[in-house]
Amino acid sequence: MVTAVSGTATARADIDTDFAAQLHTSGIYGPRDYNAWLAKICKRLGTGLDRTAIDSAKFLSANLADGTTTQQVWLFLSAALGTYCSD
Repeated sequence: MVTAVSGTATARADIDTDFAAQLHTSGIYGPRDYNAWLAKICKRLGTGLDRTAIDSAKFLSANLADGTTTQQVWLFLSAALGTYCSD
């Protein structure tokens, strides 16, 4: 006898993968886990380590891959805030 299991599996999006895909549309690449770690910038802002978005951009610029443009740094920051920060 075969028993059927009812219910549907819900697809669960991986926020880090979605973030990486968003970065790729802007030509920003790098290790997915590392970029996700950098993107959790809201903690730096929330604790006052970065007092302004400019401070966060400087941090990101120093930690993103060589050759990342200023525009890409700001796109990264914007995507990070929108993805990982609820406030």
